[in-house]
Amino acid sequence: CDSTKISGLSEISYTNWHHQRLLQQEFELYPETIGRFLPHDLGLEHHWIDFKKGCYRGQEIIARMHYLGQSKVHLRLLKEPRFLKLEPGETIENQGEVVDKNDTLVLACVRRNHLFD
Repeated sequence: CDSTKISGLSEISYTNWHHQRLLQQEFELYPETIGRFLPHDLGLEHHWIDFKKGCYRGQEIIARMHYLGQSKVHLRLLKEPRFLKLEPGETIENQGEVVDKNDTLVLACVRRNHLFD
């Protein structure tokens, strides 16, 4: 089986793949962003955290937030040119932080009470 010639599929560039991932609020972690966000800040509880699983590192804090709390930040796609110059890990006007980006989109963790238009 030649894996490079799968019927019905075409090659996609890394730039296009990364762009599509950002649109779906999927991201990469970089050395500048590792350890800067809580799982709920990044929305990981929706698809990546299993609350029925046994023990794991940080379980108590994560479960407490899930069952008793409410995250103060959420992921938001920003397209404004003023944000495109920022790099992952940089602060956005003291209201959020860049998680991932490409040339046209910035995925950021933003405080719930602040909306960027």
